[in-house]
Amino acid sequence: MIRLNSKKQDFLSYCSILLALFLIFPSGAFLPSTKQEDVAHYLANYSREETTNSLTCLSVETSDGDAHPIESSSDEYKETYGIFRDSLLFYVGTVNASQSEEVFFPDYKDDFGRLSFLYSETNSNRQVLDSTGAKTWRHEYYDFELWSQGNYSYASTSSGFCSVTQDQADVILEKKGVEKGSFLTVDDFYSSLIGAELSLSIKGQLFVVTIANIIKSTGYLFSGCQQLFGNFLLVSPKATFISKTGLSLQATYFFNVFDFQNNYKLTYLNKKYSDLHYEFIHDSLNSKAESEFNDGLVFACIRGAWNTSISLFSVVLFLSSLTLLFYGLYFQTNRSFCSLKNFLFFVCSLIFIPYLLFALVFKIFDVLSLFSSASLAVYFVSAAIVFIVTFIRFWKKTEGSRKTFQ
Repeated sequence: MIRLNSKKQDFLSYCSILLALFLIFPSGAFLPSTKQEDVAHYLANYSREETTNSLTCLSVETSDGDAHPIESSSDEYKETYGIFRDSLLFYVGTVNASQSEEVFFPDYKDDFGRLSFLYSETNSNRQVLDSTGAKTWRHEYYDFELWSQGNYSYASTSSGFCSVTQDQADVILEKKGVEKGSFLTVDDFYSSLIGAELSLSIKGQLFVVTIANIIKSTGYLFSGCQQLFGNFLLVSPKATFISKTGLSLQATYFFNVFDFQNNYKLTYLNKKYSDLHYEFIHDSLNSKAESEFNDGLVFACIRGAWNTSISLFSVVLFLSSLTLLFYGLYFQTNRSFCSLKNFLFFVCSLIFIPYLLFALVFKIFDVLSLFSSASLAVYFVSAAIVFIVTFIRFWKKTEGSRKTFQ
């Protein structure tokens, strides 16, 4: 049996520890959780660099009709509202969010272009006080401020009602020849439009819709929806102009520049829509002209379509790391150190070299998979074990030999 002197034995043991700490980072790169973090990071970069307002969205719709319907918008909005902060968007119910279908007001096509819908099962508005103490109206659950209580109900299955935005109302009233000066208040000016009928064209079919309310052009939700969906109307999902034209109800989720929030939403979507009964759509109107969205990567993440053999490779790397770590800790002698100061400097340098290297790789190349949460968690636990074990052994060695720390 070959015997090594203490210096060579320490050298090999610390090389083993260093290699073990290095292997921890790539071992986490192939885990499903790391792949999801990578997609969340991709969505954050896309929102930051490829959109005009640091937001993007994904829409989900059922692929088999009533067998697997989309959840009620009121239930889901209430469930997801304020998970992070009230001012951070999470979910809205939409129809034709990407404006891929021909939906427009024939009399105002040149003014508004194509239209998208936000839908709401309930539309009983509530009166609240604004920041100045004045009374105003808000939608029952969507965070929209309204110009009026509204005198019409969306609940009927033959509903032909909609709420238009303030910008749309300005154009409609101007073309009707209505002037603000002829009314005592601005509220009266906009309220004069409630009850008016408009022609709505959907896929070549004409419908008559009644204006039930007007959404004020203010608030984070209005701003986000307008930038992502363009000109939109608030409607009932039971409206005949939706059911008779075959438009699909969609659940639309917002993604932003924060990795953690995007990762949370991907987990949320994976739990709700991982099977093949749903289709995913990305076509945010605020995307820059030259932008390209990797929908295959994102949709595969939501469906959880990962290769199990790749995950097994992570396990092999991790077990190899543990083996090397055990070998390094078991065979170390610490006889190469004459003082606690030298010992601490060496061990801390040994521990942090892999971390600093992979942090630099992530900073330069933006490769999150080599610097994932799973890898960092295992790394810091391993680093703590290395420090504690080596420190205890060095302490006992120096105490036993009656050395004095310098």
